[in-house]
Amino acid sequence: MRRPYKREDIGKSIAGAPSFEPLIQSDNGSYIGTATLKAIAQCITKNIRRPGDFVGRYGGEEFSVLLPSTDMNGAIRIAENIRAAVMATELTSMGARPVPLSVSIGVATFDGKNARAESSEQLLRQADRRLYQAKAAGRNTIMPRQAHGQAAMVGDPHPST
Repeated sequence: MRRPYKREDIGKSIAGAPSFEPLIQSDNGSYIGTATLKAIAQCITKNIRRPGDFVGRYGGEEFSVLLPSTDMNGAIRIAENIRAAVMATELTSMGARPVPLSVSIGVATFDGKNARAESSEQLLRQADRRLYQAKAAGRNTIMPRQAHGQAAMVGDPHPST
């Protein structure tokens, strides 16, 4: 659930394009790789709307999303909206076959009410770990951190595209 700004909860997501380099670069060239990153960035920015929500490039094909005053349910809902928007996007380049896009997302939250001195670095590590779990589970997945550090997969790990 997303609330007006308070200092309690922070949602953090890291999104990455699975199999980015082999799929995009070798089959379609570097232009389509750049276009893919731009398309994913647009899908993310269209789904984070409040002032103070933040998206930035985190590494090669990864983006980091910070959602102040957002609990796990709200962060998962936004991640699902991003995942669906990316999946609905197809790129084509100079007559080449369409490139279906997907994204895997790791989600972690900082609960300001029940936190035991969790740091921003811990939050980032948790989201990053969830991203790699989502990538290992297959394309097009969201991996949130559940209670007691357990992870549960959300989304379709094997899309029909």
